[in-house]
Amino acid sequence: MIVGCWNVRGLLNSLTEKEVGDLLGKHKLSVCGLLETKIWDPGTLRSIMERRFRHWKQVDNFHLHTAGRILVIWDPDVARVEVVGMTSQVIHCKVTCLITQRMFYASFVYGLFTPVTRRPLWQSLVDFGSSTAGPWLCLGDFNVVLKPEEKSGGNLMTPYLLNDIKTCFRQSGLEDLPSTGFQYTWTNHTV
Repeated sequence: MIVGCWNVRGLLNSLTEKEVGDLLGKHKLSVCGLLETKIWDPGTLRSIMERRFRHWKQVDNFHLHTAGRILVIWDPDVARVEVVGMTSQVIHCKVTCLITQRMFYASFVYGLFTPVTRRPLWQSLVDFGSSTAGPWLCLGDFNVVLKPEEKSGGNLMTPYLLNDIKTCFRQSGLEDLPSTGFQYTWTNHTV
């Protein structure tokens, strides 16, 4: 089973819907977190799911934040996904592969934009990590980096900005996996 996550920066057009479908197929994803969907209307979400992901199941945290932050979709023939916790910045799930019967936890993260507004996220991750036993995958867009060299352009990353995420990782036992492929995958066209 393959799990992925993508900050789609809006899922309200057919091109992005198609790109998500292509991503699922190309990488054979069974579970996928879609971040920053900008969907807040349940009817719009229902329409997208029926049109593009008819067979897939979904859960979201749209009722906790107006900007349509996190949508988790999965293929019910391959995975069982049970939500075990949710905030406006994270959806914690218990995922079971229906082929191997192996279980793990997955937290899909879309962090808010300032250090102060992210602090409940860090606490949620620390609490979740200390209350679960078993493999745990934490993926998404934290809206902060662990190391200054992971960022290009913009404001300098100060120790103050890096401290909260580093403390969270240390206290929760999370490890940053090395990335492969392109070093920088996003730009706001100001760099």
